[in-house]
Amino acid sequence: VEYNHRGAKASHLHQIISQLALEFDEYKRITIEMPPLVGSGFLAELQKYGRIRVASVEMVRPNFDWDDCVDPIMAVAGQSEAQKIEISFFAQPKESLSRSRGIVGSVIKIIHRGKAIFHNIILKGMKEGERAETTLKLRNHTEQRKIEVAASADDGHPVPGEVIQGLMQYLNDLRESSQTEK
Repeated sequence: VEYNHRGAKASHLHQIISQLALEFDEYKRITIEMPPLVGSGFLAELQKYGRIRVASVEMVRPNFDWDDCVDPIMAVAGQSEAQKIEISFFAQPKESLSRSRGIVGSVIKIIHRGKAIFHNIILKGMKEGERAETTLKLRNHTEQRKIEVAASADDGHPVPGEVIQGLMQYLNDLRESSQTEK
């Protein structure tokens, strides 16, 4: 969620929602995270890599606990009672990390499940047919949508309600597309 020009950015919305939650006793212990949704281009780009030398991930707890996702890494996060984890894996010299197991396999499976728990993913390696190392970053492959909203004639700020309406439409579209894929 981001606005160009004078509007609110995702980090601003995160701060506002977190501060609002603190005003209600029943929400004081809630931790709000806003990880991006992984875009379809990420997995397509990952398939181009013949060798993955380094995989680094930063994940946040998906809900109240880590039990929502069955994965060995997430099991350890749950046992540790962690809110966030950051972990890196390095291949043996001149070798590659496994694509189907371990961290890369886990990342792929979690992305296919549609869970938005990655704050960051960085993979370093070499694409098929290339001789130089390339870095694949989540921040370059996230779901995005521009929502056009009318600006108030009085102060130039977005008309109240249009941002929420646009966000709700986006979430409904995501829900429909994920149901179509199943």
